[in-house]
Amino acid sequence: MAHPLDKFGTYVELIVKDKAKTVIFNSVSKPKTDADKGSPYLDKLRVDFDMRLVPRHGRLKVEVYNLSNETITSLVEGEDLTMEIWVGLHGKLPVILGHSMYVSNVLSAIKVPNTVTSLFGFTELKKTLLEVQMSDAGAIKKGATFEQAVTNMVKLAVQKGEVKSANVRFSLVPPTMLSRKLAKKRTLTGSLEDMLDAITKEHGCSYYTDETGVVIVYIANTPYSEESAPLENSVGQIVIDPSNLRSNPKVSLGSMTLDINLEPSI
Repeated sequence: MAHPLDKFGTYVELIVKDKAKTVIFNSVSKPKTDADKGSPYLDKLRVDFDMRLVPRHGRLKVEVYNLSNETITSLVEGEDLTMEIWVGLHGKLPVILGHSMYVSNVLSAIKVPNTVTSLFGFTELKKTLLEVQMSDAGAIKKGATFEQAVTNMVKLAVQKGEVKSANVRFSLVPPTMLSRKLAKKRTLTGSLEDMLDAITKEHGCSYYTDETGVVIVYIANTPYSEESAPLENSVGQIVIDPSNLRSNPKVSLGSMTLDINLEPSI
């Protein structure tokens, strides 16, 4: 007999691990009876979460209801904890939304009639990679391309930090931007996060971290910073001649029609 949630509803699985990557808490129980075998949806705890993928590093807030005092103590007093969130929908295979999120704080409060334990976290690479201090890591040589400069920064941070490896991916960054060369040597100071903040802003980009490394994202229609002006192989403004287009664009006044249906009682 399938569990009712195989057909109806959803479930959320919260897994918390210690520094040794040993699971110390799992919100989803394993099937214990023959009737429940084959169903992973035995979640008896209410778990609410807010996952935000924002620049630099993702943020995650999880609220778990009515944990035992022993479990709450283990989470509050735990050190270097990480957590991950899995979500299942209508009997389908679960997908992971938050992977290896570092737990920065745990709070427990009574909201009658419930006890709510809140876990706050961010992408683990913020702690193991972005916060690595680069002050004595040397410099990026003159003539290095934007792609090489970012890749070398991350590579040096990996060598100095706790993470074993970190990939660098570029998303929607124009080839001409990747190949732009630094006109002068760039001395590494502060944290990797400080260095990435500066160089990506100068090149009209942003970045974020996921479970594998750093992703550089190009921000469309973002003007380059004045600080990025002294670059070699710079590209001039691109002008499109409408006469070369198959169908010349026409600019005219536009109009918009809105159909709004409001509930009369509002």
